[in-house]
Amino acid sequence: MLGRNAILGYIVSLLIGLAGMRLGFQAAGFDAIHGAVPDPYLASFLYAVAVLGLVLALLIPLHRRGIHLRL
Repeated sequence: MLGRNAILGYIVSLLIGLAGMRLGFQAAGFDAIHGAVPDPYLASFLYAVAVLGLVLALLIPLHRRGIHLRL
């Protein structure tokens, strides 16, 4: 599924990252995970997995409907 909408997945992850830095929820999310998990490397990994899950949650409905971004 990520291979069919790779460009769209990249754009969505970029927008999530930019919005997270602008609005401050990126630091708040990482601090919340880091509070539960003391290892900063594991907290960073879990934050990345959470962002990947959000990207997949946005791409799954498009994939099921057969909508694919093409250049």
